[in-house]
Amino acid sequence: MTWDRATVITARSLEVFAQLGLVEPIVDCGVHIWELVVAADETLFDAAVAGQPGATYPFNIALSEAELEHVLGNDLAQHGAVVHGGTSLHQLTQGSGGVEATLVGGSGPTTVRARWLVGLDGFLGATRRAAGIDRRRLHSDREWAVFDATVQPWTSPVEATPAYLDGPGAILTPLPNRRWRVYTRAASDTDAVA
Repeated sequence: MTWDRATVITARSLEVFAQLGLVEPIVDCGVHIWELVVAADETLFDAAVAGQPGATYPFNIALSEAELEHVLGNDLAQHGAVVHGGTSLHQLTQGSGGVEATLVGGSGPTTVRARWLVGLDGFLGATRRAAGIDRRRLHSDREWAVFDATVQPWTSPVEATPAYLDGPGAILTPLPNRRWRVYTRAASDTDAVA
């Protein structure tokens, strides 16, 4: 997997969305995640995900990228903005009055100036790289498989994210309509080809 497939919106991000007037549709259509349950080495760990005392949002929200993009796109359209898909950030320069970005799309490169820039290209994306944001992370040379599934029967609460770290491992993030985003790693090179 060479791109991010994040589904969890943290409590802190919810506070930012609240300042923008966007938190209600996100909270309404997402799944509230209250805990993380991890199984590893025959031990079970259970932890609250956003246990900050007095937190405005004492939970995280699970929502697919497509659904979050829909919420954001609707809000931008209400403010007269147009989202251009298939456009990537090539270069970013930040100055005292804003940013200058070189974008590459279907009609070639173009330079735009704005007071601010919103990058929706993920943890490893060009926006963070160009802005100099530290992107240190645990790198794995094993391939990841990411897919959405319905797991039948499911006996655990939908408000938890279970993670099984033994063997190839699997992390299941709940999505609306009792679907799950499943992240798992190939156990061998042969599995990665399958």
